[in-house]
Amino acid sequence: MQLSFRRVWQPYPLADLTPHEQEIASHMAQLGLVHTFVQDGAGYFCVTPLASSLCGGSSSSAAAAGPAGIDNAHNAAYIIVETNFRVYAHTSDPLQRRVLSRLMRTDCLLPNLYVGTLTREVFLDALELGITAADVTTFLQQHAHPQVARRMPAVPENVQEQLVLWETETRRVVSEAATLYNKFEDDELFLASSTHAQSLGLMLWVDNITRSFAIKRLGHEAMRGFIVEYKAQRARNQL
Repeated sequence: MQLSFRRVWQPYPLADLTPHEQEIASHMAQLGLVHTFVQDGAGYFCVTPLASSLCGGSSSSAAAAGPAGIDNAHNAAYIIVETNFRVYAHTSDPLQRRVLSRLMRTDCLLPNLYVGTLTREVFLDALELGITAADVTTFLQQHAHPQVARRMPAVPENVQEQLVLWETETRRVVSEAATLYNKFEDDELFLASSTHAQSLGLMLWVDNITRSFAIKRLGHEAMRGFIVEYKAQRARNQL
C-alpha cells in the first residue's frame, strides 16, 4: 500500500488495491492508520497523520534505540497518545510492551507496533500497584514519539484529566471499622463522651440531634472505659 508515499487525508480509491491489500486496509482502519469511507457508491481510503508519523518516524525511532538498533527502554521515544485514549507504540521490545500492558489494555500486537487503549479498569489495577495518574502521564510524555513530542502537551489534556478523575474516584469513599454509640441517657453524658472522642482523634461521625456518634473501632475499649468512669463519677457526685 506504500503508506509513506501517500499524502495525508488524500482520498485514494479502494478499487486500485488488490483484494489482499483491501483486507489489510480494513485492519489498518481499525488501528487508526487509514480512514475508509464511501462516496457515490465507490470506496476510498485516506492515510491518517498517525500512519504518516509512524512511517516517517522510523529513522528517529532507530536513532533513539541506540547502537545496533537495540531498544533502550529508558530513552526510546516511541509512543503516540490520541484524544480517544488510543495509544500507539512504535516498538517491538518485549520489555517496553510489558510495561505498556501494565498501564493500558492491549488491543493489537504487530511486529513493530503495539496498540492499546487507556481504560479505567487497567488504570485502577496499576493504581493498586502504586502507579499514579501523574506517573502514567510522565511516562507517556517522556517516551513521546518525535512526531508528537513537538506539540504541547504531548499527552492530550482530556486524557490527562481523565486519568486524574479515575484516581480521584478511589479517594471518594474510605471504609474503616467503626463502633456506633447511641441511646445516651441525657445530653450531658452524650456531650461529655463525644467531646472526649474528639479529643482522642477517634471521631468519624456525629449527630447531635439523635445523640449518636461513631468512632474508630480501635478506640472502643478506651471510649467504653471513659463512659463507665464518667457515669460512676457522676453518681458519686450526686450522693
